[in-house]
Amino acid sequence: MKEGFYEEFTPASVYIKEMEERGIKLVEVFNEHIRKRMNKILELRDNWDGGGSKTYNVETLKKAKSFLISLIQDFWMLYNLEFDLPMIFPGIDGDIDIEWKNKKFQLLISIPEKDDNLAGLYGSDYAEDEIELDFDITKKNLRLLSWLKRQM
Repeated sequence: MKEGFYEEFTPASVYIKEMEERGIKLVEVFNEHIRKRMNKILELRDNWDGGGSKTYNVETLKKAKSFLISLIQDFWMLYNLEFDLPMIFPGIDGDIDIEWKNKKFQLLISIPEKDDNLAGLYGSDYAEDEIELDFDITKKNLRLLSWLKRQM
């Protein structure tokens, strides 16, 4: 390899291929994490919490998984950045909650059991950068993506 100004650069096609491979691996890791958590939630039976909760709907879990994979892919494509695996747990009224919580920020997204695809979210950096909104989980949400980017 030549030194200085005449150094050989990685061709764009090689760089793009490497980024695609990293993105695929990232999705595989998230997919496995999501699968494990969702299987645990599906094991829950009526009144699992002693408060009258009902069994969780497979379709709600599929919506949550689809949303989360899309979010990961969109974030990777826009910023080439990864973020931590979220906690995934049963919410109230059959909703699925997805939460990130660390020293920098917290973000809770509630995926509804209802068919309308409107999810709610609240996020905070524990200081002044907050986000709160209802949004369609089937559409790319640039406001959420840019908020997440600011937290990295």
